[in-house]
Amino acid sequence: MEKFTVKENYLSIFSGRRPQWLPGIEEQAFFNPAIIPDNIARAMVRENIENTERFRGGRDMFGVEWTYVPQVNGSMVKGGSPKIRDINDWEKVIEFPDADSFDWKGCEERNRGIYFDIDRPVNVNIVSGLFERLISFMDFQNALIALVDEDGKDALKALFDRLCDFYDHYIELIAKYLHADVIEFHDDWGSQRAPLFSLDTCREMLLPYLKRVVNACH
Repeated sequence: MEKFTVKENYLSIFSGRRPQWLPGIEEQAFFNPAIIPDNIARAMVRENIENTERFRGGRDMFGVEWTYVPQVNGSMVKGGSPKIRDINDWEKVIEFPDADSFDWKGCEERNRGIYFDIDRPVNVNIVSGLFERLISFMDFQNALIALVDEDGKDALKALFDRLCDFYDHYIELIAKYLHADVIEFHDDWGSQRAPLFSLDTCREMLLPYLKRVVNACH
């Protein structure tokens, strides 16, 4: 029988090969470097760098301010002053980051053999998916309204389309320099009791753009 490494066994599932054991999430190497402002803002830095605990809160790559909450070991958007108050105005207020300006090469060099080039699949987390990014721009209730308000749907679709353009290139950089085997595109669509929006809303407003992100990963 062919003998798999941990990484080969994990990835065999996605290539149609039969794994030799059931892979677990603990077999992944979770790699969230400090060159990406979102990882600092969200208190999610995991890489070969000293004192990662100092990276907690601050501005993400779109300039949204996050506050670290020790009780939950995570960050929340500093509420009350959303960047977008009317979704139709997003082009006037949202400045897209220059992902090429991040120190990808330096990050690659200091993490080789520790967070990649190892016998584990590398998981890189994009910590704000489409809906969570919208929440960070608008605050929660306004983001929900934007999904269903007929007067703003076209503008929101244009914003998601532009975000996909950004993510297309961002994912290319992640693949090239961070050697990702798995992209975790994190988005919360439900509460403790139920989905946050209807299936029809999801199919119209989110799935077409999520499909673009998935295609970029592939």
